[in-house]
Amino acid sequence: VRFDPLAVSQDYFPANGITFSRGTGFSESDFLKARRVVVLSERLVGALGLQGHPVGQTVQARDCDALASFTVVGVM
Repeated sequence: VRFDPLAVSQDYFPANGITFSRGTGFSESDFLKARRVVVLSERLVGALGLQGHPVGQTVQARDCDALASFTVVGVM
């Protein structure tokens, strides 16, 4: 599945009225620990074929020019 990544701050979701069907947005600890985390849309969860509860699962995505592992923290 091809998609264009988007980097946002932890205030992005509340500022835009985005709600989550599962999990949450980014937390302070994600930024303090420089964790690779991702929030996915319901549509992308389906396209990736994630089974079960996607929060906590790991997905592979490009980080600059290399593949990296990201932990799903929320689904919107």
